[in-house]
Amino acid sequence: MLVHHLNGCVPYPVSSEASVSTSVTIDQELILTLSPREYLEDFADEITRKHANIEVVDGFLFRDTAFPEGGWKLKQLLQPDTCSRVKAALELDYVVILGQEETLEGDVKGVFIPFFGAGTQKLESRVSAAVLDITSRKFECQINVEAEGHAGAIFVVIVGGAAQPLTKSSAIKGLAAETGNVIDELAGSEKTRIAVVAAAAPLKEPNEPE
Repeated sequence: MLVHHLNGCVPYPVSSEASVSTSVTIDQELILTLSPREYLEDFADEITRKHANIEVVDGFLFRDTAFPEGGWKLKQLLQPDTCSRVKAALELDYVVILGQEETLEGDVKGVFIPFFGAGTQKLESRVSAAVLDITSRKFECQINVEAEGHAGAIFVVIVGGAAQPLTKSSAIKGLAAETGNVIDELAGSEKTRIAVVAAAAPLKEPNEPE
């Protein structure tokens, strides 16, 4: 029996806002990963659910094809021979690079009573994605999504873990929807194959200082 402080037990409305920029500046030393798996899977499930023409290739197959000798750096992926090999082997059109999700938590407002209490907490989740055209080896755009809302904070005695903030789920859904729209604009209604990987850090927004 464990005592947990649960954020998100009593959900309040969550809204998300997306912005798209054609100005993309990403450190080529950035490591590309396949984790967190849940983040990648949630994004892939959402984008294919809403866009039937988009197919997501297996992440491990993409990684082994693009980085047969390891390394997993963006600069390796951008090499002409790497892009040609990946495109030929996987019939790939785009690579979507997800920035690591950031969650900002405000202070809990309310009265705390041991083992039971209630309050509200502001939550903000930020996610981003950069869309790489595997043929031109150029980034088409970067999508940034912020989801903001409030959750009730309830203190109870439970067995198990804590809930995921609703803002994170909303942000991922918003990111997948906007990324799918961008790819549809680029490729039309044709069948499109993409790979989804994660950057080892959040992606900087355009004009964000180092």
